[in-house]
Amino acid sequence: MPTDPMLPWVIPENCEGCADCVSACRRGCLAMHATAREGVYVPWLDDVGACTGCGRCEVTCTWGAISMTAYVENARRRFAEKRPSCAPIPARVD
Repeated sequence: MPTDPMLPWVIPENCEGCADCVSACRRGCLAMHATAREGVYVPWLDDVGACTGCGRCEVTCTWGAISMTAYVENARRRFAEKRPSCAPIPARVD
C-alpha cells in the first residue's frame, strides 16, 4: 500500500521513451513497455502496491509525461486494466 496518497499518471503522448523515470524509481516499480506502435515504449507502473508516491519519476521527466495524481483508485485501475500488451523491456543502464 502506498504511504503517500499519490500515484504517477503516465501521459503516453508526451513520452519520448528515454526511461529516465524508470531509472529514477528507487523501488523499481516502473518499467518501459512496448506499445501497439512499433518502436514506441512508455513507462508503466507494474507493481502499484510497491509505489510510495515519492514523485521522483515525475520530477525526473523533462517531457511532462508523468504527473502525480491524488486519484489513486483511478490510477490503480488504469495501471491494471490498460497495461500495454507487450512484455517490459529492461531499463537502460548508464
